[in-house]
Amino acid sequence: MFRLYATPVTLIGLRISGALSAFLVSLLMARYMDTAEMGRAMVLMSTAVLSGIFVSLGIESGAVRYVATYRKDDRSDRARGFFHFSWQLVAVAGLAISVGAVVFLWLRAEVLGRPFDIALAVALITACVTGVLRVGAAKAMAFGKVIRSLAPATFIRQMFLLVALMLYIWGVGQPTALTVIIVFLVGNILAAGIQFLWNRGIADGISGEGHDVSEWPKWVRYGLALAPTLLFVQYSRDLTLIFASWTVPAEDIAVLAIATALVNFAKFGVASINMSVAPKMADLVVRDDRLALRHLINVSNHMKVWPSLVCFCLLALFGSDLLGIFGEEFRDNADILLILMLEPLALAFFGPSGQYLALSGQQRALMYAAIAALFVMMIAVSMSGAAFGLRGAAWAVAMCWVFWSAGLAYLTRKHEGMGITFVDTMIDLVKGAPK
Repeated sequence: MFRLYATPVTLIGLRISGALSAFLVSLLMARYMDTAEMGRAMVLMSTAVLSGIFVSLGIESGAVRYVATYRKDDRSDRARGFFHFSWQLVAVAGLAISVGAVVFLWLRAEVLGRPFDIALAVALITACVTGVLRVGAAKAMAFGKVIRSLAPATFIRQMFLLVALMLYIWGVGQPTALTVIIVFLVGNILAAGIQFLWNRGIADGISGEGHDVSEWPKWVRYGLALAPTLLFVQYSRDLTLIFASWTVPAEDIAVLAIATALVNFAKFGVASINMSVAPKMADLVVRDDRLALRHLINVSNHMKVWPSLVCFCLLALFGSDLLGIFGEEFRDNADILLILMLEPLALAFFGPSGQYLALSGQQRALMYAAIAALFVMMIAVSMSGAAFGLRGAAWAVAMCWVFWSAGLAYLTRKHEGMGITFVDTMIDLVKGAPK
């Protein structure tokens, strides 16, 4: 019985601990850093994390799918070849990005007379390590080692950042953006080193020798196809901070970073419920049991919408006090929390349409929708930030998520003929169906 629940309980503990560490890191930065420096540090860390996807080209997304297939077909050489090629790709792309970043920043300093941006250079070098972490995590996941896959980036990196910042503040004093990004780089290196030790020998069960990389174009295409959705859905907060930083002052970016971090707890709740019903949903989609599928979706919609509304009401009442924990300069921005709460509310209201489309074989539609959403978010957030400041950027982010969620719900109804929004759930409740 213990073994049955050990892994999911451990994963929940790691995620909660990582989220709590990130919250405490934000609190430390807000309390002990200059607000502008904090905003810049947040953008630099987001840049490092996002750039890791470009280092790997998202190839790690296909690890579970391809390695499982190759092992089943007794093509161990291709399973080894997948990771052999992935490491080569990360090494080449990482080197190119590092050298390119240093050269670009040096030329900018020489031509435009600006000082060499050491912090940005460190952030882009950090991206090489985050790319390594992504491939290493995919390797562990492909061999069923879920905890080894998630712990380095989710828990170890965050805990190191928290402890290192605490020690720096206690021993040295006020951190700068450069301080934070250097600590973040060291944390990523530590996490990657532990991940390497954990993964050493993880593939010993694959018999044979040699590396067949003949299918590398397929691996790269698959990663690139999933990358837009991955960027928009999983890294929305990082995108928000980067796009907003183009036109919004660094002081306001700090406020936006705190607000998005707090709202992400509500989004995490919605996403967790979607994840919990995904295996059952996949089974019902395969069996084409629409009645049971509709019932499952209705139950999950109720589980998401009502708690999200409660969160909205609590933030309306206590949002100012909550932000006041981070400093008085944050207290007057409680309305930003309410604006950003439209994101989890939209995700809950329009149902698990993204999951349903993916399980129904509509990955191409998802990809095109994600590319459009990324482009719209980039334009909307930067332009709204330029025109209306912090609140303009926040409204732009919220509206992008509303239209994204509504668009996926429309695609679900169009391609699969099923309405899965909360409106459809309430109609079923009134009609008394499905049972």
